[in-house]
Amino acid sequence: MGAYSEIRGNPLLKPSAGYRTSLSYILKSKYVFTGFFNYTKDRFLQLLYQSPERLTEIYTYMNLDFEQTVGVQATVPVRAGRWMQSRFTLTGMYMHQKDSDFWDLSFNRRLYTFVATMQNTFTLSAKPDLKFTLTGFYQNRAIQGNYDLPRSGNLNAALRWTFAAEKAQLTLQGEDLFDTSGISPRIRFGNQQVTNRYIHTNRAFILSLSYKFGDYKEKRREAVDTSRFK
Repeated sequence: MGAYSEIRGNPLLKPSAGYRTSLSYILKSKYVFTGFFNYTKDRFLQLLYQSPERLTEIYTYMNLDFEQTVGVQATVPVRAGRWMQSRFTLTGMYMHQKDSDFWDLSFNRRLYTFVATMQNTFTLSAKPDLKFTLTGFYQNRAIQGNYDLPRSGNLNAALRWTFAAEKAQLTLQGEDLFDTSGISPRIRFGNQQVTNRYIHTNRAFILSLSYKFGDYKEKRREAVDTSRFK
């Protein structure tokens, strides 16, 4: 840690207990709609507190009273002939976190937010076998104890060429193309004013070649004798 930061242990930390339930409905064997409820008692998080006595940031793991998440999710596949296969997922959530003994600043925070993801595969050519994939993620905001987590997301792309009787694959891949997945959490709660600015990049470009040697042959197994059930 820095000169103005310290990490403290917590001998009173308790294990958390989580409960989850969900209900899904599948429409026309492809559209999936899910409702879910998650509840975690004594959820523990590493939180930051600015000391009022000296210029110090104190990091320590603490138990919340509880964390609760309620939401709905919809997954929609889209297909256009043989050249495009896509899947879009949208999740809406209500987040609720409470801690009644966080130093001298108890909190009871609530937030509505959503997460969206997409997966797309485009067949550019059958011969040669060329496929282009485009995936993305976006989260509108979140809370983590006394932290506010800003919007975040990423966009990834890959071009794949499969050849040599489907044994070889050459892939050019781009991860987090716009370098938007990193976030700078901040605290604006009570008399606490903190902004964490991280200097990092998650953007990457990868060229890879893979080759499968030999062919897998499934072992022949004898059929199960069911004569005694007749």
